[in-house]
Amino acid sequence: MIRRDFFQRDDTHAVALGIACYKLLPEDWLGWEPRTVYEELERLGYGRVPETNACKLNAFRTARATILPWQDWHTFEKVVRGLNGDIPNFTLTEPLSVAKCMVGVDALRAIQAVPFSRDVMGYIAACVRNDDLDYAPDPIAFVMPLLCPPMYKCEECGNTDTDDLEDGQCDVCTGRYEDGIPNGKPSAGLEQRGRKITRFMPYDYAPIATLFGRASRISIDHVQLGDTSEELQVAKLLSYNEYRAEHKRRMNEQIREVAHVQRTRL
Repeated sequence: MIRRDFFQRDDTHAVALGIACYKLLPEDWLGWEPRTVYEELERLGYGRVPETNACKLNAFRTARATILPWQDWHTFEKVVRGLNGDIPNFTLTEPLSVAKCMVGVDALRAIQAVPFSRDVMGYIAACVRNDDLDYAPDPIAFVMPLLCPPMYKCEECGNTDTDDLEDGQCDVCTGRYEDGIPNGKPSAGLEQRGRKITRFMPYDYAPIATLFGRASRISIDHVQLGDTSEELQVAKLLSYNEYRAEHKRRMNEQIREVAHVQRTRL
């Protein structure tokens, strides 16, 4: 039995709200007007849905009915705000905190298994950089290639660029972008140029990743950190991880709670 205050509680997770609607409403409820959903839930005895939970439900519906949150960063931003219980402002860009990105990615993965586009990955990486962080842990670790992209330096011409070389040859030396247009292969007569390259990373985030990995395995109350740049970043990440863990715990508990409810109508 779904609790009568389930749709009114502040701590009800967006994914659990959506699954509960599948239990209580007809299968085509995703296509209903939002107001119809709220009116039907109220008619069934679950009270008036507050605005924050209405935003959670709308975000769930968008993520369930489309793949736009995985493809378009504008949609990702607004849907993740809704999933976190915020009221999105669709007239402004509202950069997400790293913690809310983490919670949003967990929720989206619970709704659908869809890979994130480079557009959305770039947005999340920008949110991480905006928070003065050099490292992004799970569940947003997949943005690290954009946050800290592998680089190369050509020892022949001095060109430094992102290391996306499939053949290991410098783009400039081989004329791969002649007149600014990519031709996908070395120009005629330049096939042997640009092979002396040095690969490197813009910075070393391994110390942050290692320290975070160790610290996240123990209670945050027992973690002792100093005031170095790496330790300050780890302190931030640990607080975000706690926020994420609480939301994930609540999501999993509430999903189990409603998943076993038999589909019924009053």
